[in-house]
Amino acid sequence: MKCFKDDLFKESEPGLAQHPFAHLALLKLLDVVDDTKLLRKFILKSLKENLKIACFDRYARKLLLHILSPRNTKYFTPSDIEMLTKIHVEMENGEKSSMSRKEDSVRRSELLSDIRDVLVSFCEANADEMSRSRLASDVLVETASQNMSVSSLVNAAFSRSSGSDNSGSHDDEDAEETILICDRDGQRTVSRILRSENTDAFATALLNRLKEEKKNLMAWVTMQKETAFLVLSLMQKECTSTSVRKDLSLKELKKYVAACDEKNKNHGAIALVREMSKYE
Repeated sequence: MKCFKDDLFKESEPGLAQHPFAHLALLKLLDVVDDTKLLRKFILKSLKENLKIACFDRYARKLLLHILSPRNTKYFTPSDIEMLTKIHVEMENGEKSSMSRKEDSVRRSELLSDIRDVLVSFCEANADEMSRSRLASDVLVETASQNMSVSSLVNAAFSRSSGSDNSGSHDDEDAEETILICDRDGQRTVSRILRSENTDAFATALLNRLKEEKKNLMAWVTMQKETAFLVLSLMQKECTSTSVRKDLSLKELKKYVAACDEKNKNHGAIALVREMSKYE
């Protein structure tokens, strides 16, 4: 670790954390080294200093995701998980011993406690940009349950930025500004956060903000499919489900869906009709 501590991130070229193969060795170190002080000194320190790069990099972000959500198949390929499989060595007495003695949950807790505050602060300050990125949004979603500021998340949800493409880049400076929840990638990110654990306070605050901005939720449903899907996510959240259903009318939803022509179908509204019908 001491040998490559200065090579995780480089100015002139991708560092080891950004390499398609070298980052796997770093993941393995995070997974088996019992001395978390060494890991904090030679890996996490560099990660914390380069979060702007790490969160948006295809490979480096996996180091963060492994601490936040180990072996999550959403982020790690079968070959990644196979590589992280614990290796047991047969001892002289015939017993098999793991390469590390520390429990995985203990190691993760120690690593997370070191990086949590810095990562949360970074995500709060960059939630808008991260929400619109297919790569960084994964880090944001997994960080959201780590005591992130509710107000920061809500403000990000209503922030305005030029339209983004699927990678989350802003290439067209003249593109029309959109609210994050009206942006395809942004809405997906917000909905994913709503489905995460420990985000009830965010769901309640977001619902209240939606009602403040428009006279009722139906106005958001009819705006576009992205905002309709967001309302659906709030309906599916236990803490906000009742309030959402009280604010909507199934009859009005069906009338709106029927009036939409084939070309301009609002699939979010159609999904809402199906969900509302379950409560009839």
